[in-house]
Amino acid sequence: MRKENGITLVALIITIILMLILAGVVLSLTIGENGVFKMAKYSVQKNSEEEAKEKLELALADLTTYKYTDEAYNENEYINSYLEDKNMEVLGDIVTIDNWNFEIDRSIPSIKTSLGASTVKLTKEVKEYLGKNENDKYMVSVLVKIESNIKIESIEFENIDGTILIVTTENQTLAKDMQIELDKEYKITVKLANGKTQTKTIIERSVENIRTVEELVAFRDKVNTGLTYEGKTINLLADLDLSSICGENVNGQEVSWEPIGNGTDDTHIFKGIFDGKGHKIDNLYINTTNSYQGLFGYAKSGEIKNINIKSGNINGYYMVGSLAGGISGVTLSRVCNEVNVNATNNMAGGIVGTMDEKSTILQCYNKGNISANWNIDYKGAGGIVGQVANGEIVDSYNIGSVISSWYSGGIAGMVVKMTKITNCYNAGNISGKKNERKGGIVGAVNSEGGYLNLNNNYWKNNCGVVYGVGELMSNSGAIPLNETDIKKSEEKLGKAYSEDIVIKVIDETTGEEKEIWKYNNGYPVLKWQLENN
Repeated sequence: MRKENGITLVALIITIILMLILAGVVLSLTIGENGVFKMAKYSVQKNSEEEAKEKLELALADLTTYKYTDEAYNENEYINSYLEDKNMEVLGDIVTIDNWNFEIDRSIPSIKTSLGASTVKLTKEVKEYLGKNENDKYMVSVLVKIESNIKIESIEFENIDGTILIVTTENQTLAKDMQIELDKEYKITVKLANGKTQTKTIIERSVENIRTVEELVAFRDKVNTGLTYEGKTINLLADLDLSSICGENVNGQEVSWEPIGNGTDDTHIFKGIFDGKGHKIDNLYINTTNSYQGLFGYAKSGEIKNINIKSGNINGYYMVGSLAGGISGVTLSRVCNEVNVNATNNMAGGIVGTMDEKSTILQCYNKGNISANWNIDYKGAGGIVGQVANGEIVDSYNIGSVISSWYSGGIAGMVVKMTKITNCYNAGNISGKKNERKGGIVGAVNSEGGYLNLNNNYWKNNCGVVYGVGELMSNSGAIPLNETDIKKSEEKLGKAYSEDIVIKVIDETTGEEKEIWKYNNGYPVLKWQLENN
């Protein structure tokens, strides 16, 4: 029994020693040089770096696609602009994202190597777009914040007049208001207490290419905070579905699209060139009591072209159109609308609510239903435009229904100043209270200053009206045709038009092959419609 107890005692001592040794090992693994806590910290760090790397890899993959699909692509400004729009800082071939640095190869594009974390982090917040200064340069007010995990000795950056501004600080953070020039790159040098320096950059770009809904919203917000884009061209490079940001139910609530250009003054409107490149906008949803509603609110002295408002619903108060509530001195070309447009007060148009100052609508069409419902004089709706107060409409057509409680027209609801309409046709149904308030082409012409020049326009004679121009009770320059003849009128309308195309499809019910019209139910189409498909 003693021997057994002795063996038991020895075993117990050995067990205790082993436990102590193991405890030491566990303690070492936990807090030592290779401890679990350190490994966990390292794992978190690596995960953070990997996440930053994945974001950059996705952006570079997109750039690889654009390299072969976008003719504007280049390896310098294009890459810089795209990465900066993704909240990445670019300095030469070094890209910083979420405070992690990577060197990129611009020719492929791809990541060459990871450079680790930055000591200094720079962020900016745009406070206001200030418009042009005395040198015709767009200015932006920003709040710049610099943070460091080492004490900052001084910060040096170029001021707007070209002078070097040095800020000294004893802290590890600095927040400073600055006025910077749009599209100009500013280098900021941060000198640290350990004697080392780091260079950062700050830039605020005007959007030149839009590929995502987020980029469209960013562009919209810049216009609505004072950047008019005068002299600049904006390209839409992809179809966009707006259902994530506007609609009857967006995250449990109704959200109405806020138009691009939310005023009629010279500081909150679009004045540049917007080229949709033939792309479409889906699920444009507007339901508001505000005026000047559409994809654009108000545009002036520029150009908007090559865009299709494909789906959605638009309901505004005053001056409402699918593309724009109002335009002044603007040329619209190859714009089409397929959504319903309603103004609860005044002036609804399939393309724009109102146009003036020698604006031009060229080769556009509407397929949506248009309505304006307010029983006050000089209110109206038109298949292309609600009201024209000095402008020209050429080579355009409407096949949507138009209804107004006052004036309604197949192309224009109301003409109040010099207007010319040429080579247009209407095949949509027109509704109104009296024959002299509705017309196949124009509803009414203001007797005080209104002047209308119609040339070679056609309307379907069973569309619900008696006259081409309702108030004038005239068909001069607005010729009625029966449905068969208007479907064969492409030669009459001119070289911008072509015959609709017949295609063969399989009937889902019978399984038999049948022929249908491809674009326009047999009515003439614009030649550019065939070119885009």
